[in-house]
Amino acid sequence: MSFAEKRRSIKPASRWLMASGGVAVAASLLAMAPPAVAQTQTTTVEFSGTVDPTGEIRSVTDGTMTYTIDSQTGGFFNYGSPARVVVNVNNPSTWLVTITPPASFTTKPETFTGAATFFYRYALSGANTASTSSDLQIPTQFPLANSGETTVEIQSKALPQNPQSQPFTAGNYTLRLTVTISPTAGGATGIIGPTGTP
Repeated sequence: MSFAEKRRSIKPASRWLMASGGVAVAASLLAMAPPAVAQTQTTTVEFSGTVDPTGEIRSVTDGTMTYTIDSQTGGFFNYGSPARVVVNVNNPSTWLVTITPPASFTTKPETFTGAATFFYRYALSGANTASTSSDLQIPTQFPLANSGETTVEIQSKALPQNPQSQPFTAGNYTLRLTVTISPTAGGATGIIGPTGTP
């Protein structure tokens, strides 16, 4: 039998064994190679948070009015101890404070049947400062330019509109001013109530 005939007579399985033996030898050589060096790996983790515009009325302290007798009005409620509203905001220049005076007494004696004119003045201290010594009758609005805690002090007084015919009669009187802190819309409202007794 010639060499070419012998080569053709080798079965395919024998050829596979020869080939797989070569693979086994290669695998053995790889197993004897030194191990690969461990590599340092680094990643990052991320934290996120959102700051929403926040404003709150932290405390409200009512004030008083002082009854004063004079020759022109017979008697009126003058400025007494101030009411205090403490507000806190976290975003500067995005919050407004509005002070709205009352239109009438909240409580009054039944014997007083007249009308009254109301005045107020305010002062801000803390993170924001402002003040007026004028007697105000209409709502006032001002921005809180700085974040943090601001104390709004308000004094109020009331005069009878017809002091000769309808003076303040004896009894307890209460009026309420409204203090609002608001962003572009909405807001938290606190009501303060100066009181007085002739």
